[in-house]
Amino acid sequence: MDKVKEIIKDNLIWIIILLVLVAVIVGYSIYNYIDGKEIFNDPMVTDHESIPYVNYTYEDNEYRVITVEKYDVFNNYYKDFINKMINDTKSSWEYVSEDDKKKRFNNKYEEYEKYVKSVITVKTLSNKVEKYKVSNNTITVIDSENKMYEFKENGVWNYKVSFKGEVR
Repeated sequence: MDKVKEIIKDNLIWIIILLVLVAVIVGYSIYNYIDGKEIFNDPMVTDHESIPYVNYTYEDNEYRVITVEKYDVFNNYYKDFINKMINDTKSSWEYVSEDDKKKRFNNKYEEYEKYVKSVITVKTLSNKVEKYKVSNNTITVIDSENKMYEFKENGVWNYKVSFKGEVR
């Protein structure tokens, strides 16, 4: 027993290094084992159940009713208009309401272009709808830069935009 204590005392550093090395190897093995396992199992889909893809073709005049939330509709209108305003100012001019074209821009595309350049910031493309109000076919939107727009919806993807200015 004294001989074992003496060997341990003489080789204490090597024994500690060996224990640390074994701990690292065991830890690495456990990490790889856990990493290979799927920790989250969705209870709705099991391995035994496979949902087949059904390629359904509609007959003439047959359709499926799809409901879309109003928020998704005008959020897409907003994103579409901002994207056009930044990337293709000429096509966004077509979406500006006739009233705004007359009163705000004097029916001149050049004034609209100057306005767009003054309004656009670095964050404009990543803006999102913060507040909104819906009344009949008019949607008033305040974005994350506190700018207010009014979308007048005349049909699906048929809208006109009015600039209401900045909200404080």
